[in-house]
Amino acid sequence: MAAAKVVRLISLVFCAVGAVQARTPSEIYIPPWCNGPGAVTVHEAGFHPTENAVLEYNAGTAAQAEGRDQEAIHHYLKTLELAPGFSAARNNLGVLYLKLRRIDLSLVVLQEAIRIDPTCASLYTNLALTYLTAGRPADAETVGRRASGLNPFGERNQVIVALALLMQGKLTAEAERTLGEVSSVHSLSIVMLARELSARGELESAKTFLNRFLALDGQDADARDIAGRWLHELDDPDSKKSPE
Repeated sequence: MAAAKVVRLISLVFCAVGAVQARTPSEIYIPPWCNGPGAVTVHEAGFHPTENAVLEYNAGTAAQAEGRDQEAIHHYLKTLELAPGFSAARNNLGVLYLKLRRIDLSLVVLQEAIRIDPTCASLYTNLALTYLTAGRPADAETVGRRASGLNPFGERNQVIVALALLMQGKLTAEAERTLGEVSSVHSLSIVMLARELSARGELESAKTFLNRFLALDGQDADARDIAGRWLHELDDPDSKKSPE
């Protein structure tokens, strides 16, 4: 399996989007989203966008929720023209650029968002995912650990760090345990762990994890197809070599 495709699938699962709409413009209120419910960063607490900025942001979240990515990008860019400190809009823009494989733009947008709001865990989470997609696992590990430090209860941050270690060939026992835990949030990590186990010659363990993945309901169709083909190739040594 192509590592880039796996990371792309994982990024679609893990990206933290500040997609909750702001309340009515007259209230000018941005719901806290950075570090989980009830956790407001200093930047969020002191941020007061204009009414027009809130309207543009709400239009962007609506378009994004319906898959109208280019329209959402337009609204987020307009939001940032009106309110450059709107970290939720900047985050969502970075997520969309990542989805569209515009990696350089995603990096720039998320790095600037972190400069503006340096204690927002979700920004670090998405930046780490962008680094993974860009094939920069060492940077992903560093940024993922920062996200975990800001939000120690963020399950996906632990998975991101584990994936970054795996991609660097530094899989620790703790990381392997993290990747081996099955849940709807990070089930795609099983595919990555199976890739590593296969490379180490631990074929039976790889089959176990792939079968566990395929037993789950509601998983991404592309990932299920990849896992199924890979399992077939592991069961049949004469078939095509397992993808890298």
